[in-house]
Amino acid sequence: MAEKDERPCTSCEPTRGGKAAAGAWPKTLYLLRHGETELNVERKIQGWCDSPLTERGRDQARRARTSLERAGVEIDYACGSSLGRARQTAEIVTDVPYVPMDELKEWSFGSYEGESRLSMPPAPWGDFFAPFGGEAEAEVQRRLVENLTRVLEDPQRRVVLAIGHGGISMEFLHTWHPWAQLDYEGIPGNCGIMRFEVWPADQWFSGVAAEKGVPSDDAALCHLAEVLGERPRLIFSLVKVLEPDPEEIARRS
Repeated sequence: MAEKDERPCTSCEPTRGGKAAAGAWPKTLYLLRHGETELNVERKIQGWCDSPLTERGRDQARRARTSLERAGVEIDYACGSSLGRARQTAEIVTDVPYVPMDELKEWSFGSYEGESRLSMPPAPWGDFFAPFGGEAEAEVQRRLVENLTRVLEDPQRRVVLAIGHGGISMEFLHTWHPWAQLDYEGIPGNCGIMRFEVWPADQWFSGVAAEKGVPSDDAALCHLAEVLGERPRLIFSLVKVLEPDPEEIARRS
């Protein structure tokens, strides 16, 4: 019988240093789901295929803009999915130049795209779509975390708006759930906004988490390090979810 390897998980050891001074943190990420589309109404799976916003979707985007403005949010960088429905939403939500990124596209569902949502298995999806030409869960996690980490590490960026999709919003929530300050599950409604505090991992684990009453989860940290191939450099802690659409508020109440 092989002996158990009791060496510490080196991928979870603290990462020292950072690209920005300690006083520059926390930063803020607003992750906003695109507005309602025609395929949403038809209850069809979108993924990497596209569909234009409905009038309700455009109204949701206008409400999201109003919500951010009333909260005094001053966005200094806007990015997100390169798909058309995200670009349309961005044109309404912000006047800040929008940077489209393939890395923030929706989860690829392969041959399931365009089919009825009733054909989808219940979440979590794991690697279900990979055999059908779609993405495995680890692929989605890796591209989301790596890209948004690069965006937030830029010292010139303090408040970032990223426009995405239902699937990646759910996956991003799942990825960072162990370190959330707000208990929230499910998928935000169209134009639902999730606000994350963003901290360097060394600051988070050396004191910030304890101050905020968020327990350490070494097992989750090691799992995420395995997915990324390295210990995460930043921690995204959910602090608030805002649903600007009155129908979505009523549905969840």
